Amino acid sequence: MRRDPIPKYIQIKNSIIEQITGGDLGPGEQIHSISEIMEKFKVSKVTAVRALTELEVEGIVQRKHGLGTFVAHPKEETSEARARKSVTVIAPDMANPFHIEVVGCVERRLREEGIVVELSCTDYQVEVEKRLIRTVVSEKHVSGIVLISSAIPRTLYHEPLPDIPLVMVDACPSDLIGKCVFITCDNFKGGYDAAAHLAHLGHKRIGYVNIPIGSLDRLSGFRKGMEDHDLILEEGRILMLSSRNQVGSELIDFVKRENLTALFTVNDMIAMQAMHLLRSHGFRIPEDISLVGYDNVAAARYLEVPLTTIEQYEEQIGRKAAENLLAGLNPANSSFRPREIVIVPRLIVRASTAPPRR
Repeated sequence: MRRDPIPKYIQIKNSIIEQITGGDLGPGEQIHSISEIMEKFKVSKVTAVRALTELEVEGIVQRKHGLGTFVAHPKEETSEARARKSVTVIAPDMANPFHIEVVGCVERRLREEGIVVELSCTDYQVEVEKRLIRTVVSEKHVSGIVLISSAIPRTLYHEPLPDIPLVMVDACPSDLIGKCVFITCDNFKGGYDAAAHLAHLGHKRIGYVNIPIGSLDRLSGFRKGMEDHDLILEEGRILMLSSRNQVGSELIDFVKRENLTALFTVNDMIAMQAMHLLRSHGFRIPEDISLVGYDNVAAARYLEVPLTTIEQYEEQIGRKAAENLLAGLNPANSSFRPREIVIVPRLIVRASTAPPRR
């Protein structure tokens, strides 16, 4: 069953705000207690408290110790409360370490400025992402959006854009280029450097492991890097995984069928799973097969065989996303303008790559 894209605490907030704006609750009137909210919305105490806390931060309600929560009087709203803003961060999932690290950097930076961050995940579903955007446009409950690795097809966005700052990270439909701040890594260079590294080691039978929404530039760069070293990435040596997040037995069949001595995977999450699977089937890394990932997530360096990978600076990407959003949230700041920001990646060589076996 598809999950509701609107978090429960937002639903609680919206319900209380509707009661206030509709006249059902007036200034000074007491609203539902935490236990009543838990019962009405079937949520945990943590969720109920979060909703009331954010309403208090925004100056909409006032919580009085031992008495309850009341609708705030206009005179009780402080300039600080009115100045508080919230933003939404939309990501495909929180299983990929790249998404975790970028979201963490964005949240920490915005938290320093007193900005509340709400997170929604799309599970890579285009319709869920579209509904989230429509919700932001219609309800106007956030002041800005950071959208990571958009699931929308590259040229088929066709959604009404919110009249608030929008920062796209990692992927951006071409329809939105020039209409938002787009922050990405130079994926062509990253793919090229991975191919050049394996070619310099002497590998000739090299495979590429991709996912359905994998970067086209990353693959193009890898192909070009091989061509410049007198190698060809044959179509039979590109494995398209059936799952975005899971490596299965098809990888072992692929490596054996093509007699590969090296693999480049579209990201570190796939590389780490591939390493575990290959070793469990008797392949030694790097003696039997070299392995290169992409992202340089924190876990990559702590594997039993530390992973050679492409550093795309998640912390820098997250920080730039937050800084550009902050610029857009300040009406007096004219530095927020639609543009593309490209991070230059670099190769990190560790123990998972070596010259091919004889």
